[in-house]
Amino acid sequence: MKVTTFGLDLAKRVFQLHWVDIETGEICRRQMKLKELLEFFGNRAPAVIAVEACSSAHFWRRKLVALRSEVKLIAAQFPTVLPMRRFLHRVQRRVVFLTVALATSLAIAQPGAPLPPVTAEVGPDGVQRASITLDSYSFTPTRLIVQAGRSVELTLTSVTTLTPHNFILKDAAAGLSVAQEVRPHETEKVIFTPTKPGIYVFYCDKKLPFFPSHREQGMEGQLEVRP
Repeated sequence: MKVTTFGLDLAKRVFQLHWVDIETGEICRRQMKLKELLEFFGNRAPAVIAVEACSSAHFWRRKLVALRSEVKLIAAQFPTVLPMRRFLHRVQRRVVFLTVALATSLAIAQPGAPLPPVTAEVGPDGVQRASITLDSYSFTPTRLIVQAGRSVELTLTSVTTLTPHNFILKDAAAGLSVAQEVRPHETEKVIFTPTKPGIYVFYCDKKLPFFPSHREQGMEGQLEVRP
C-alpha cells in the first residue's frame, strides 16, 4: 500500500499542508483550520506526517496518531525557515508556510536527520504518559525520557496493515518486565515503574521464517530513565 507523506506547518489558527499526489506527481498545498485538519486526516487512509519539533509538536502528534497516522518529529535544524515570520506581509507569509511544510516533508528522506527524544508528560495523578507508534520495522519516537520511581503509561499504536509487532522492554534490575503484543491497526497500553536510572533498549522480536527478526532490521529504541 502506498502511503502519502505530508509536511505540516503548525500554527495557532491556520495550518499549512504540503504533499505530493502519489498518482499524478502533482505538488499539492492546502491551508486549513483545526477542525478541517482533523476531518481531513480522519477521512483519509493512514499517512506519514512530518512535523518540525517544537513546543506544541507532541500535543499535535497525539491528536494525529489517534487518527491512525504516523507522525515523525523532525529536528528544527533540518527544515529551513525564513526568519522574522511575524514581520512578513501576507504574501510572504504564504511562501514561508509552504517553505516550512515542504522542507519538513523532505527532511524525512535525509538519512542524517535525527529524531528528537520525547519526554513523557506527568499527569495530575503523577503518572508519566507517552505514545509510541509501531510502523514497519520502526518505533516513533525512538528515544523516550522518563523519571525513575514514577509510574509510566505507554500507549502503543500499530499503523501497519498486516505486520504484527510486539513491544519488549526487560531489565530485572530496573524493574522492567514488559512484553506486549500489538496487532495491526490496534492500540494497547502498558504500565510499569522504572526503579533505576539508565538507558534501556526496547524492541520488537517478531520474526518470519527465513527472515531476520524485526529487531535485526532496526526495530528498536531507547528508554532513558533519569533520576
